[in-house]
Amino acid sequence: MGRSPRWLCRPGLLLSAQALAAPGPRMAETLQAWLHALNCQPRLGWAAAEPVIESFQALAQTAGWRSLLVARDDCTQPLHGGSKVRKLDYLLASEPFCSAPWWTTVGAIGSGHLVACTAAAQVLDRRLRAHIFWEPLSAGVLDSLAYTVTHSADRQFHRGRVALALRAPSVLTRAWSRGAAVIPPGGTHPVAMLGLVRAGLQFAHQVAVGAVQRPDVVYVSLGSGGTAVGLAAGLALGGLSMPVRAVLAVEPVFATRTRIRSLQRALTAQLQRIAPELPLPQPGPLETDAAQVGTGYGWPTPASLAATQRALDHGLPAEPVYTGKVLAAMLGPTLDPLQRRGQTALFWDTVRRPARLPQREDWQDLLPPWLRQRLTVERPRPRRWFLGVAAGTAAVAAAATVRSLAVQTIEPWQGTVLSAFDATTLHAACEVLLPPLPPPVADRWPWLPVVQAIDRYLANLPRPLRGEVGLLCRCVAECPIVRGLAISFADLALSDRLAVIAWMAAQSGPLRDAHAGLLGLVMLGAYQLPEAWPALGFEGPMVGEHPRPVRQSWDRLHAPPGALPAGLLAA
Repeated sequence: MGRSPRWLCRPGLLLSAQALAAPGPRMAETLQAWLHALNCQPRLGWAAAEPVIESFQALAQTAGWRSLLVARDDCTQPLHGGSKVRKLDYLLASEPFCSAPWWTTVGAIGSGHLVACTAAAQVLDRRLRAHIFWEPLSAGVLDSLAYTVTHSADRQFHRGRVALALRAPSVLTRAWSRGAAVIPPGGTHPVAMLGLVRAGLQFAHQVAVGAVQRPDVVYVSLGSGGTAVGLAAGLALGGLSMPVRAVLAVEPVFATRTRIRSLQRALTAQLQRIAPELPLPQPGPLETDAAQVGTGYGWPTPASLAATQRALDHGLPAEPVYTGKVLAAMLGPTLDPLQRRGQTALFWDTVRRPARLPQREDWQDLLPPWLRQRLTVERPRPRRWFLGVAAGTAAVAAAATVRSLAVQTIEPWQGTVLSAFDATTLHAACEVLLPPLPPPVADRWPWLPVVQAIDRYLANLPRPLRGEVGLLCRCVAECPIVRGLAISFADLALSDRLAVIAWMAAQSGPLRDAHAGLLGLVMLGAYQLPEAWPALGFEGPMVGEHPRPVRQSWDRLHAPPGALPAGLLAA
């Protein structure tokens, strides 16, 4: 099966797993003690039975395996099946989910996680707010979307994962969002992973009593990571030290070593809290396989489509985005057949049941127009679309660089935060937003003190905010190109600059926010300079050398000299 990554093959980890694998009554007692501890934790009683394990010998022979075992999580109850049932079994029985009337979570339009959460909300009489983002169409996507849209209480639609992160960051980073308890993406939470630990222990018990054959390697998909990490921990805790190969359904940047280690640490801490007297599991040899990702999350590949069809032909439920990519790794030519010969593989099938889900006939009427159109219009091929966007972005960036080099910037400029180009852009905005200074004005940069005041103010802000100001300046500088003008904002005539700023104010979303931010920066800098106050019609604050005028109405608020508070008098 190939070597495990060095970070997962440290001697301490493998020795611990081998020690757990030693036969004898002590291992059996430890396994039963952990199962008892997990069964005593608050849970809803879902996925109560042991995993359903089937052998697909004919499919194994086509790929060169000695035998192929499949853990059928599509047989779990309730919520239409799938591995998400195991996660939600523990998660929704814990606080704050067991008492919160509203839940919120995120998923793609064909997300099995959204289907499970929607079904759980119906079973437990909760209200679900679903944040749904676009993914490419494939088998089962429309059925899952129709069910989620039909039965969720509230729906928020996003054009992609980036749009979701910008518009609703709280559902990705916080425990509560708009009064609803947040179920993490994919249901991956330390408490939720206990469901997969329990499944791994149950399978280890089946092996120990001889009910199923011991596999040499385990295959499972990896999305948010909780299923793979929890299953590997359960198998290791149950004495099964075979490698767990997690086939990525997401881009590798979302499944880094740091991410997996973080999940393992969180799960270990959770297990220690519930049973501190029992030996803790050491992470087993968990390997990640990124060879099947293809274009990215949600995009089927030719290999996953072919593997999915092979599985369906043998009566094994699968879909091309998650389980199809695992099957492509197991059944495809990516491994040397000599490595497979004589080995038994276990495929943990995380898919939900393939039966059609209940839905409204008019469910598409609940979708925004842009999503209805994308469901009916064939989209361009993803790789060509990506290359087109990349080429366009590179062209715009190159043009922006050429324009920035052509702009005559403030010289010399020694700002702390603002670059010379950004300072020049803000000065150009000052020239059209602030009243003209009284004559004579012979300086090439009359509003330079205002820009310097802005820079001094920004120096005290946190780094993320300083970065946002830089993006704001670049946005203003490049707005003319959106209106068909191939020059930078600072090179426009005064009337054209004013027209660009007015156009920004008339837009929505980020451009309107940029307009408000630009006005705020300019006025903030101008009000810091007393020499700018006459031009603004500002007489200055009523402090300092000009005392506040006496207001007779305030006299009744002053206590007589020597008076004491009423509380002290009563005491």
